[in-house]
Amino acid sequence: MKDAQIDIKSLLSSEAFCKLAYKSFLTQSTSTPCKSQEKWLADCKLCGFDTIDWGKSYTLAFLCTSESKLRVFQFKRLHRKVATTDYFLSKIGIKSNDQCSFCKASSETLLHLFWECPLVKSFWSEIGNWMENSSCFLNEEFSFLSCIGLANDTTNLLFHHALLIARYHIYFSKQKGLNPSWELFFRTFLSCLDYERHYAVKTGILSKFNAKWGAFIREHDF
Repeated sequence: MKDAQIDIKSLLSSEAFCKLAYKSFLTQSTSTPCKSQEKWLADCKLCGFDTIDWGKSYTLAFLCTSESKLRVFQFKRLHRKVATTDYFLSKIGIKSNDQCSFCKASSETLLHLFWECPLVKSFWSEIGNWMENSSCFLNEEFSFLSCIGLANDTTNLLFHHALLIARYHIYFSKQKGLNPSWELFFRTFLSCLDYERHYAVKTGILSKFNAKWGAFIREHDF
């Protein structure tokens, strides 16, 4: 009887069982987040749910990075659960008004924070100029939709990883009371390169790492 209890505990704590239970939970509990999708469509001035590949948009972070903080951030932002002074902080009294954390001139809606703010637009312009002059991003469409994380094409994972880091940097800067900075973004981007190289060597997936980062490494001789 004691041995049987030990076997059951081992089964319940095994990785295979946990994965199976997680998949079963997702199958039973998940539903389409229609309200958040409708709000994104309204923000983007698009008509019809089929104008955006929601499946690719939701899985994008899981495809291009293994960092939990970036995956969680993308998930929360797409579901419009990222706290801005307009949608949340001012309503619960943490902020006295709903002004943008950067420009102080407009209401800090989700769209304003990640796209419309003049300081954020300047930051995105620097990202766009960098990508325009980098051979590994030449065939990619640097657009409004790609910058806010609504993707219809996930072929170039490095491109989407860079944009995800940029979005996270905007939010990180807001939390720290700083303005978005190209220099800090690029340092973060390079730290992701080092992290993924180390992880690839440790886990034996260098071919996957080279497929994603190879062109960038050759161009910059890292």
